Amino acid sequence: MSLSERFQAAVDIVQKLPKEGPVTASNDQKLKFYSLYKQATIGDVNTDRPGIFSFIERAKWDAWKGVEGTSKDDAMEQYIEVLLQMMDTVAEQGVNVAEWLNGESLDPSIKKNFAFLDDDEDGGDQDGPDCPAASEGHESPLRTHDSAPEGQVRFFFFFF
Repeated sequence: MSLSERFQAAVDIVQKLPKEGPVTASNDQKLKFYSLYKQATIGDVNTDRPGIFSFIERAKWDAWKGVEGTSKDDAMEQYIEVLLQMMDTVAEQGVNVAEWLNGESLDPSIKKNFAFLDDDEDGGDQDGPDCPAASEGHESPLRTHDSAPEGQVRFFFFFF
């Protein structure tokens, strides 16, 4: 599977993540996804920085500006990597990701798209149906972990 197809699968996953529940993106992760998506699809920032009272737009612009100079391919790879790291973190916090992926309320395309992320360009191996999001250098986020979740402060604004 090509890099752009894997990137599109990752974008589809992020866009369809539930707003609530055990697997959601933090605002910092949303900013990272936003900045890498813009860099991968548009390139370097091509607009003026929003005004000081446009808090959300300014945060998004600053995040995008922070990845300026990154190639489109590198931005796509980083976007996929951020998603896989997010899933690793969720699993480390004790969420049974396999159970979550098989939940009735979850959009079925999310599980299908995780399987695409595991493919390499040569149609490489997958770690099996129970581990669709595992990739080289990553533990499968579908295995459960014994560690307890750490507390996090989350800001109350959304980007998607």
